[in-house]
This record gives sequence, structure tokens and C-alpha cells, in this order.
Amino acid sequence: MDGTSKLYHRKCYGYDHDKEGLLIVNEEQAKVVRQIFAWYLEGKSIVGLIKLLEKNHIPSPRGKAKWSKRALETMLSNEKYIGKVHLFKNNEYEDSYFKENNHTAIIPEYVFDKVQNEKNRRSNVVRIGEEDVRKNSRYSSKE
Repeated sequence: MDGTSKLYHRKCYGYDHDKEGLLIVNEEQAKVVRQIFAWYLEGKSIVGLIKLLEKNHIPSPRGKAKWSKRALETMLSNEKYIGKVHLFKNNEYEDSYFKENNHTAIIPEYVFDKVQNEKNRRSNVVRIGEEDVRKNSRYSSKE
């Protein structure tokens, strides 16, 4: 609760740890993160992002030539990129913990918010009451 858990400083692509184990920006990876967010806002799909990353010879977080859809979907939803940490947000725990300004942001919050809005717009599922329903029109993931 006091923000001292090591989980607040769990590393993700774009960050390294300093001597104290705190998150610091890995500028080389941060450039890739910013580019991925920009490409997504330009209309690229997850599959399109994978193709661009492959074309530009940018290795995945695990050092592989090809990025996974899951890695990109997670990145585009990760509040860590705006300097925030939300622990136990979407699981079976009753409590969740939220901390702002935990570390240096890579993405401005307005860009992150635009990406979240775009993801919702592109989604083929909409929640009506307590039910998830497919939209009539579909978003193509081929761009």
C-alpha cells in the first residue's frame, strides 16, 4: 500500500533497473515504444505493426526477429509507459493499488489515452449492460 513493493518496479520493454532496482528509461527501446504508439495512431493494426518491426529489423523484447501479437497488445495497454503502476487491477484480488509518477514516462498521457480510444473504436466487441456483443461492422487487422 505504501508503494514500496518491488512489483511497482517490475521491468518492461523500454525500461531497465538502476542500482537500487528502480525503473529507468532505456532510450534505445523507448524510441521503439514511441514509434509503435505513433504507428498505431497512424492506423496500423497489430499485424501491421509486426510487419513494420520486422521490416525495420527491430527485435522483440525477448530478442526474437518476430514480435508476438500479445506483446504489442500488452504494450499498447500498459500504464507503465505513462509513469503509472496499477497492481492487481484485473484479477481475483479485492484490492488494487495505484501509483502515479512512479517512474519516468516514455509516452505522454494524451498519446496513451488516444491509443486506448482508438483500440476501443477498432474493437469488434461492445458491452451492452452485462453482455458483450459483436458489432455489425468489423475492423480489418490487415493494415
